[in-house]
Amino acid sequence: GRVLAIVAEGLEGGLPVHEDLVIQRTEHNLPALLTFPECPSLLIEADGDAREEAILAMQNVMLRMLAALPPGKVRFTIIDPTGRGQNFSAFMHLADYDEQLVQSRIWTESSHINKRLTDITEHMENVIQKYLRNEFESIQDYNEHAGEVAEPYRVLVVANYPTNFSEEAARRLMSISASGPRCGVSTLISADMKQVKERKFDLSDLRSSAVTLKHNGDCFEYVDRVKEKSAVGNSRRGVSPVADEDGSDISSEAEETDTSASEESDQHSDTSATPPVTNRPE
Repeated sequence: GRVLAIVAEGLEGGLPVHEDLVIQRTEHNLPALLTFPECPSLLIEADGDAREEAILAMQNVMLRMLAALPPGKVRFTIIDPTGRGQNFSAFMHLADYDEQLVQSRIWTESSHINKRLTDITEHMENVIQKYLRNEFESIQDYNEHAGEVAEPYRVLVVANYPTNFSEEAARRLMSISASGPRCGVSTLISADMKQVKERKFDLSDLRSSAVTLKHNGDCFEYVDRVKEKSAVGNSRRGVSPVADEDGSDISSEAEETDTSASEESDQHSDTSATPPVTNRPE
C-alpha cells in the first residue's frame, strides 16, 4: 500500500544514544491520513497525466467515506465537466438504491454547475437556521444530540476545476469550501493547474480550507500551509528563506513518501488519497 514514511534519523531525539538500545530499523511506514470531520476537505493540484492520478485519489476518498459512515449518511454532488461523468460513473450504481446519494446524476454543464452550487449554499443556510441556530457549534455537535435522525454529510466532488466554472460559480465554491465543514459539507477538488494559470484563478482560499496535495512532476507532495504563510510573510518583510551551510533553502526540504487511505469511525474517521506525497501538514 501507499504510505507515509517516518524516518527516525529525521526526528529530534528519534534514535536512542545508548548502545544497548540501538535499533536496526529506523524507517517506519504509517498511513497518511485526511481527518474527518476535523479537516474533511481535499484539494489536489495537477496537470497533464497527473490529473488521472488525482481522479483516482478522489475516488479512493469517496469509497472510504462510504465505508466509514453509516448507510445513507453521506451524499455526493459530483461535477465532472472534462470526463462528462465517466470518471465517476461507477458511483452511479448508488442511485439504484437511493438517488439522493449522488443527487440523481453527474453534472457537467456550466449552468448545471452553478445551480448545484446554489443548492448546496441554500442547504448550508438551512442547516444553520434550522439545526445549528445558537445551540450547536457544528453539524457534528447537532448529530450527536439528534441520534437516529442525524443530518447526512454532503460531499461536493469537483474534477478538473475550473473547467466550465464561471466566475460566479468559482466564488460560490470558495464560500462552500470555507464555510461548509461547519454545516457538514466538505469538498474534494482536483484542480487542472494549466487552466488555473490560463484563467488566472486564485487557489489561495481553497488551499486555506483544505488539505492540499501538489504534483511536483514525479509525485504528489503536501503543501505545508504554515510554511507557505511564513514564506509570504517573510517576502513582504524582505526576509530571505533560511538556508543551510551550502546555501540551499532548507525550508523546502522534504522526505518523499506515499499516502494511502484509512478511517477509524463514523464521527472521527480518517480518509486519504493514494498518490505518493511528501511532508505531513500541521
